[in-house]
Amino acid sequence: MRRPFQPPPFPVADAIAAIIVFGAPLSDDGTPGRALARRLVAAAAAARRWPDPPVIVTGGPVATARPEAWAMRDALLGHGVDADRIVVEDEARDTLHSARRVAALLRPRGRQSAVIVVTSGYHALRCRLLLRLLGVGVAGVVAPDAERMAMGRGAWLFAVLREAAALPWSLLRIAAKARTRE
Repeated sequence: MRRPFQPPPFPVADAIAAIIVFGAPLSDDGTPGRALARRLVAAAAAARRWPDPPVIVTGGPVATARPEAWAMRDALLGHGVDADRIVVEDEARDTLHSARRVAALLRPRGRQSAVIVVTSGYHALRCRLLLRLLGVGVAGVVAPDAERMAMGRGAWLFAVLREAAALPWSLLRIAAKARTRE
């Protein structure tokens, strides 16, 4: 049984600078894959909950020639999110690159804090941590309901283990980049 979307107990809409939606692989036909489709339903609900901040979709051409962000934009339009609110970041090729690109997009707007992150539950820790390390405050995370059941136990376990390996790798990449600046 699906639970209706419950907004997280975080700041009111005025305090939210942006809603950040992290990409995931597209299907062969260039439409959102299952994981991304679940994230986009959650993102549309978050956009209704916080009707003023921009919705930044991030993801480049990874598994297909089409950037994930453009497929995400099309799906959010189909879910009723206004085109004027959607900011497309279509160059990022992985989670760290997405976090870096989003941080860069927020800086000129003076929006360095209080973002809502939309991603899968297994991906949330890494997204939050990377954004915080890059100077972006995270007010909360919105993840799809019942995702673990939808994925199945084996796929969920694989995703969690992949994230366990990806987190230290991302941190090493941040440290290496910081070292080259010294």
